[in-house]
Amino acid sequence: MWRSMSVNASTRSSQHRETPFVLATERIRILAMPHSPTRCAQASPKCWSIAVGTAFRLCLKTAATVQLLLTYATCLEASSVKVTPKIIAFSFAGTAKPGNNVRTTCLLAEGDMPITFTWLRNGVDASHSKNVHIVSHSDFSVLSINPVDAQSAGNYTCIAKNRAGFDSFAAYLDVEAPPTWLREPQDVGGTLGTKLVIKCAASGSPTPTIRWFKLEGGGSLLFTKSALPKNQNGSMVILSLETRDAGQYACEADNGITPTLRKTITVKVNEVPEIRPFSFSKNIPVGGKALVTCWITSGAQPVTFSWLKDGDSLSTVQGTRQKADPDYSVLLLEPVLPSHVGNYTCIAKNKFGFDSYTTVLEVESPPKIRPFSLSKVASKGEKISILCFVSEGTQPFSFSWSKEGKDLQTTENVKVKTESDFSLMIIDAVDEKSAGNYTCIVKNIFGFDTHSAYLDVEAPPLFKKTTGDTNVVQGGSVVLSCHATGSPKPTVSWSRPS
Repeated sequence: MWRSMSVNASTRSSQHRETPFVLATERIRILAMPHSPTRCAQASPKCWSIAVGTAFRLCLKTAATVQLLLTYATCLEASSVKVTPKIIAFSFAGTAKPGNNVRTTCLLAEGDMPITFTWLRNGVDASHSKNVHIVSHSDFSVLSINPVDAQSAGNYTCIAKNRAGFDSFAAYLDVEAPPTWLREPQDVGGTLGTKLVIKCAASGSPTPTIRWFKLEGGGSLLFTKSALPKNQNGSMVILSLETRDAGQYACEADNGITPTLRKTITVKVNEVPEIRPFSFSKNIPVGGKALVTCWITSGAQPVTFSWLKDGDSLSTVQGTRQKADPDYSVLLLEPVLPSHVGNYTCIAKNKFGFDSYTTVLEVESPPKIRPFSLSKVASKGEKISILCFVSEGTQPFSFSWSKEGKDLQTTENVKVKTESDFSLMIIDAVDEKSAGNYTCIVKNIFGFDTHSAYLDVEAPPLFKKTTGDTNVVQGGSVVLSCHATGSPKPTVSWSRPS
């Protein structure tokens, strides 16, 4: 810092002369006398445009003149600082224990004076900490921490700076600290068969080791089955959750500094219901009773049950009753009807998921054909089809067709297409020969059913039988016959030519 002073009395001039004025730092001194040249202990032409030795008239009341001299002197001082500081590497001696005293020295290998020292802890001025003491000298600085505590750990940076530049060096202070939770494990649940990750992480110095134990039968075993440490934070990973994975586990964090951390948690396996396969009795007779039970072999309670028939709710199916307990549901059909034949599905559901199982109800029921008919007369060349559909009965069915009591012969013009519960007879182009009574016959192991419909085909009148010329004795009698076919049936009338 610059300072101004007056010379002592022995150097004072008469009352009519002004007192000399001295501007000084530790390295530069400038003595200014009124009406005298300015004298400088170190002068450099690079610092000033006016040659050294030029006289300045100094008026103590002129602030501009004083500032001029200050600027000149500052320039002279800066020009003499050319070497930037260079810090010798330093470190703390091992891991510190809380309550002890630690010290490190920031020593310079080189650098022009003056040099200032600054200490930072984790980027913040370390001198503000109550247990940190800093003593700096011209070419070194000592950092002391007394007493050391857990908060003392961190990066300590020494910065040495002069007008030419600066240097810095950092060393880490490691302080013994017992484990503390970064992520304390908590009770957790997972669905059967899914992946489960349980977090457990702790900090401390030295870094704690994380271990997992499964608590069984009053003891504890290191848990290794399908549980692998996937990363350094100590997470336990169960790749595929099983029922036997449920229970109590302990996560332990230990670094040799007491107290050791240990947390016990409970793992629950959130089971989706699983239904045991079931079926109806075979070939239940119509009018009888059908009963089936849907059991679950596993699944977290509460579990709700519901039933479907052919994918729809049972609410519209007659003669059904249900009874449910926590672990099963009973479905009763009484009396059994032909319409009860179909697929029955039990659904068991809880908050974690559901399971379903489907079985078929077969009833001892002969087939029943839905009635069909041909309501109009077919025209010659027209395409017609007759559908024979089974509305009731136990599958499988067999179908056959007849015409006028004889097995129907399929041709290029007459075709039959059959599926599991219907048969379709098709005539691509009808003619007079197509007319007749067509019968569908369907059978199963319990019986059969038939249904017929008449196919009428338009045809012009055709004489089938007539009487030719006949001689008769006058007064005698004679019978004349005239028979005609056609569709619609022709009307026969007689007339006598005039």
